[in-house]
Amino acid sequence: MAKVKGNNINQLIRSLGNDVALHHGNDAVDNIFIDFIGDIDGDKIPDIIISDAGYAFGSTSLYLSKPAGDGAILKRAADFGQSN
Repeated sequence: MAKVKGNNINQLIRSLGNDVALHHGNDAVDNIFIDFIGDIDGDKIPDIIISDAGYAFGSTSLYLSKPAGDGAILKRAADFGQSN
């Protein structure tokens, strides 16, 4: 949740459901990590880098505030994946 330009915004960025709903192939995501919070795009609003991991893979996503637009706090700007 955040107040952006006077508007209260509630945005879910990443989650694990009760059934561990995020999958890459047959490998379920079992961990989500916040790797970095800081102002990457220079707009004085925090940006986030989040990683997730399963048994045979890992991926990292960059979320930026500047391109999020109205009704959002962050927008996923890039993904980097890795398999074991």
